[in-house]
Amino acid sequence: MIRVAIVEDDAAEQARIREYLAWLSQRENIPLEAEHFASGLAFVMSGMKGFDIVLMDIDMPGMNGMET
Repeated sequence: MIRVAIVEDDAAEQARIREYLAWLSQRENIPLEAEHFASGLAFVMSGMKGFDIVLMDIDMPGMNGMET
């Protein structure tokens, strides 16, 4: 199982990424599990552990993707 963190403050973009990951998982027969974080701070507070891939939005209010 590949665990993916999606750090994205825009709900529409987050949904688009989830849809793409679901399509990719089915197409390539790769089990993926995605978890969404609405901010860099929320991701940091989660402990940031156990993820194989992190898809990070760079331009977010508060703690941006580069600071995270």
